[in-house]
Amino acid sequence: MPIGKIEAFDETNDDWLAYVERVEQYFLANDIKEDKQVAVMLSLMGNKTYGLLRNLSAPEKPSSLSFKTIVETLQKHLSPKPLLIAERFRFHKRNQLEGETVSTYIAELKKLTLYCEFGASLNDALRDRLVCGLHNELIQKRLLSESELTLAKATEIAFAMEAAAKDTLELQGSKESDVNKINTENARVYNVKPKPRDNCYRCGGTTHESSECYFKKETCRKCGKLGHIQRVCRSGRNQNTTQRRKVDKPNLHSFEMSDECDDDSFVASLEVNNVNQVTAGEVIWVTPKINGHTLKMELDTGSAISTLPLQKYKEIFADTPLVDTKAILKTYSGEKMKPEGKLLVRVEHNNQVKNLTLYVVETQGPALFGRDWLHEIQLDWKQICAISKEKTPQETQKKLEKLLDEYHEAHEPTSKTIEKSMRSNVPLPMAAVFKMSSSQEVLQLYRQMLRVGKTFTSYNFRMYATRRIKDAFRENKDITDPEKIKTLIKRAEDSLQVMKRQVSLGQMYRHEKLVIEKNR
Repeated sequence: MPIGKIEAFDETNDDWLAYVERVEQYFLANDIKEDKQVAVMLSLMGNKTYGLLRNLSAPEKPSSLSFKTIVETLQKHLSPKPLLIAERFRFHKRNQLEGETVSTYIAELKKLTLYCEFGASLNDALRDRLVCGLHNELIQKRLLSESELTLAKATEIAFAMEAAAKDTLELQGSKESDVNKINTENARVYNVKPKPRDNCYRCGGTTHESSECYFKKETCRKCGKLGHIQRVCRSGRNQNTTQRRKVDKPNLHSFEMSDECDDDSFVASLEVNNVNQVTAGEVIWVTPKINGHTLKMELDTGSAISTLPLQKYKEIFADTPLVDTKAILKTYSGEKMKPEGKLLVRVEHNNQVKNLTLYVVETQGPALFGRDWLHEIQLDWKQICAISKEKTPQETQKKLEKLLDEYHEAHEPTSKTIEKSMRSNVPLPMAAVFKMSSSQEVLQLYRQMLRVGKTFTSYNFRMYATRRIKDAFRENKDITDPEKIKTLIKRAEDSLQVMKRQVSLGQMYRHEKLVIEKNR
């Protein structure tokens, strides 16, 4: 009695190569000799496939062909080799679907790479597509924060965060099932029916969720607020009734508040780097007047609320008592931070006067001008962006002198320097080696990568690419081994090609600009 069963091949549902692999395993399981494999194959494939093979091999009969010839003949007809560019386009276009798990998404990505011919860069391509195509922004931002990210590490982090999110939902009891509800007072049993889908509060529709509504960025003509249309507006005309504000989808820098909940009973998220460190570089400063005192604040669209360091509070607002707050701040790394309290302050800026809330936290960084104030205070973005791009001659001169001191041998590898290095058997630093051999190549490659990195349509990707390129070149500036240098150059060239492909694919889709870049 034969082991296993092979059904007739159905080209509408089956893949020919997978079917051939199953037949080969059938041969092994039943110890079918090579001289009988053709006869068994023709018997298993079914009438329709046999007729197709007979037409393709005419005038020869299928029984006269070898097993290999039969497989190749049908493969050319059923599974022709696809176009490389089209297959790579499908791969780079594939994003995680709603409700699709990370493991299923990775499996689908690997399936799409079958004809992409990525070769040695397969793992890098899978890693890039995984990070760019994830549906969950929390996982995506966590992966982007990793400096040395590999496919294995990205997969491990994504699996862990997805599992943690599911476990958290279960622990919080957010997953409700249709069960019999028992009243503990009189022990009577009630049958709880499934709750019908609520109408979309943005437009009143019933076929979609509010987070997917087309009108989620529309302004109401009745009350002037963002997020719904006039038809479903709950406000009276020209009244400033507080409306429930919801988050479209989970976001690290978002929080939910409504008129049914206490103003303090929320968790706000802050970027840990901006809270605990004084950042350098392209920082945008705003100087509003707070209770009559001019305060220099860092504009941070990544912070859900506006904060003031405790030390600044003691220096400027010590006479103003703090109000207790139940708010809990959450950093990028998941750490929770309890504010010392909050201040109800009078804020003046650009002829605007608002009474706003300022949270006092025990940190060493600057005061932060967060999104809660951005919703209330209108900033002059053209002036801010113009000022942020200006650099004083003194700053430029200091930066130039620092670079010249750090890489002086790269700019002037004199004969004395080279002779001294050869005589003492001390290898020249990497910069000097490049100067003598391929400094122009390295410099040109560095500039090309920076230029390409700045063409990403997504603001977050542009910032990440620029920072990652600078860090990588800085980390390897002291390498002296010529072979290792060549390897790094080759790796950088490969990365440049990957970046160019990602930029081209990214330009096919429309990206919403962030507040900070809308008026640049």
